[in-house]
Amino acid sequence: MLNEIPELLEAAGFHVQKTKFINIISDSKLRDVIKTYFKDTDLAKILINYPHYFLMHSSADPEKGYLYALVIEESVNLPSNNLQLYKAYFPSELMLLRVDSKEKQIQATWFNHPNNWSLLGSFLRSEIGIIDLKKLEQILKSKGWKA
Repeated sequence: MLNEIPELLEAAGFHVQKTKFINIISDSKLRDVIKTYFKDTDLAKILINYPHYFLMHSSADPEKGYLYALVIEESVNLPSNNLQLYKAYFPSELMLLRVDSKEKQIQATWFNHPNNWSLLGSFLRSEIGIIDLKKLEQILKSKGWKA
């Protein structure tokens, strides 16, 4: 389900741009140089830890419809050095997503509220104001996941 997150976000009406390090710097040799020789610089830290997606929803309130999304593993907390990086260089509109394979659900929360997880659909309705999530719900249900 992790690989299907862009499809799910598009089903919710978002335009999805992949922004992970591998997408920003497509040249693998350059990525290796950055990770080997420049890994301790702020710029390299930002690039290496860049959020997975930039999202834009055309029908949502502009203040809520443009955001970054970072996918984290279901039981992993962000390292404290990454927390400081995201606080320093990214807007508070950083959505965290996690896939809970055991419970068959995708959960979301804001970066600055890491203990307020809810189902993706509920989060998009309450926090972004997206009403029509039928397509997203159909895809999730067809795969046996909670909508």
